[in-house]
Amino acid sequence: MRGVAVVVALVAFAPPARAQDDERLALTVIVEGDAAVARAARQVPEALPVDVTLAAPPTGEDAAPRAPAHDPRIAAAREAYVNAEFDRCLELLRDDAPVHAELGQGRRRAAARWLFWRIACRVGLADPSAAEDAARFATFGMDLPADVAAASPEVERALGVALDAAAAAPRVSVALTSTPPARVAVDGRAPGCQTPCTLDLAAGDHVVTWSAPGFEPSWRLVRAAADAPVTTVALAEATPELAARQWAARFVGRGEHDSTASMELLSRAVRARRLALVRVEREGPRARLRAVLSLDGAVAARGERLVDGSLEAGTWELLRDLLVEGGVVERAAPVVESPWFWIGIAAGVVLAGTVTAVLLTDYGTRTTVGF
Repeated sequence: MRGVAVVVALVAFAPPARAQDDERLALTVIVEGDAAVARAARQVPEALPVDVTLAAPPTGEDAAPRAPAHDPRIAAAREAYVNAEFDRCLELLRDDAPVHAELGQGRRRAAARWLFWRIACRVGLADPSAAEDAARFATFGMDLPADVAAASPEVERALGVALDAAAAAPRVSVALTSTPPARVAVDGRAPGCQTPCTLDLAAGDHVVTWSAPGFEPSWRLVRAAADAPVTTVALAEATPELAARQWAARFVGRGEHDSTASMELLSRAVRARRLALVRVEREGPRARLRAVLSLDGAVAARGERLVDGSLEAGTWELLRDLLVEGGVVERAAPVVESPWFWIGIAAGVVLAGTVTAVLLTDYGTRTTVGF
């Protein structure tokens, strides 16, 4: 009987699963579709070395574009121009940086107004640099602003000459690349290609913007000229706040939350190295659970389960399978594969044999009679 007790103790000792490094692991879980499953996800089985944090996916509000603040310098410069205060007008708009920044962020209308009224100020001063600004306006392919009628005909004439010259000029090939591959936008327009790519542009300076999900957009001034070298940038990783806005803009209301691209952004947005997304669909009294596990943003495992009974048990059966398939925890080997099992068996056999031998051995009977 003692041998049997040893074997039972060894079977009870064998754990169903363990972490690869024998430490408790942090797991972030997002549940879509059922609060009961979210509550169930908190009930971690004792046998699993996992600590769960529930998180919510970014909402559509995170994707709302931030309206750029109106730059009061443009209105002040326009007023100065109307009052023939051309020196003050030019001083307000002399800087090129706001034009480039507006184009880099896709705000062509604001950039066009800044540059247009600077041209008007220079024309009012008979400044030869007005032609250079008009050429920049044409190279950027800008549209005339709505308040163009407030400027003199000489301003429109200068712009007309520059626009005609830009249209007749030959195009120049510009090679662009980036790490990681990114979409490229030129002069504030919609993205036109994916790096590495080559664009034919009007000769001169252009504002090129690189953007990729999960990374900070980057823009710079690029000179389109013959034999220009390849222009490349290395994008910085997006902050969680930016990743949340990017995720919401791409996926809220559009489905595909469990796609590879979605999970990569979502992991960064909620700051989770290990992220499980569980989607719940009710089918009468039953619940269909679909889940995906990502590790450091990369999809590591997918699973599905139809639950008839306890959501708590069904949820963690699915999550446990994902963790094992994803290599986060190791399923313990069957107890018969454990050397301790066989040691216990051998010890039990030896012990049982010894006891049996003791009980059954007849050592004979000696009788001594004395008088």
